[in-house]
Amino acid sequence: MGRLRTLGPGTIGGGHEASVIPELPEGLPKSKAASEDAAHFMIRMVHQYPHEVTIYEGGPMTDLALALTIDPEFSQLAEELVFMGGSLSPVSDDPEFENTPRHEFNFWFDPEAARTVLREFWKKIVCTPTDISVRTRLTPAMIKEIDAGGTALARYVAKYYSPGRDRTSCGTNSRRPPGSIPASLRGMSRAT
Repeated sequence: MGRLRTLGPGTIGGGHEASVIPELPEGLPKSKAASEDAAHFMIRMVHQYPHEVTIYEGGPMTDLALALTIDPEFSQLAEELVFMGGSLSPVSDDPEFENTPRHEFNFWFDPEAARTVLREFWKKIVCTPTDISVRTRLTPAMIKEIDAGGTALARYVAKYYSPGRDRTSCGTNSRRPPGSIPASLRGMSRAT
């Protein structure tokens, strides 16, 4: 097997090999990786908490398809499926969509998994397509509001947030009214 190709500085990967974890501004993780894979973890959770678990899929649906293959009851035991995927007609000047406006990574990466997951019965499904994500912005005021939550997650987001290509991209809509930052980032639980 040949040596992995390194990328030049300023490109995706920051010039390190794909198998190398670069130096992180927040330091190296202190916890050990779980020995359980994602599919079995999700299966265990829906059985432990039937009809209470919301499955969020923010990437290719490979692990969800695997969970459905292993456990035919998986989708019926989940409360809902929320996923980011698909595309209707995104309006963006982002070059990624210039020639292929309906191209969307999460479905494209593993179309068989997407087909398996989306043909399954789910109590409730919420889809956030690319059309939404290309129009969303995270503003400095929103970062400040998140930081005010005081939780470890809120402090982490505020400290290490790095603006995207257009200096504001992140998956939060800038048209949100003040005070509408998700409760998990503000330090409040759903029950609060």
